[in-house]
Amino acid sequence: MSGYTIDEVRRIAINCASSYKSSLEDKQFIIIYRDKDTNMIKHIRRLQ
Repeated sequence: MSGYTIDEVRRIAINCASSYKSSLEDKQFIIIYRDKDTNMIKHIRRLQ
């Protein structure tokens, strides 16, 4: 398995961040935490 140079890793990370930003920008998300044992919703949060 070949490794990556620091410059390659930096380029990959920047490209991924740019792609995620364009895909997720101006979207709304809701995160729901449900307790596995009781099946009760413990937390809900909306992110913009």
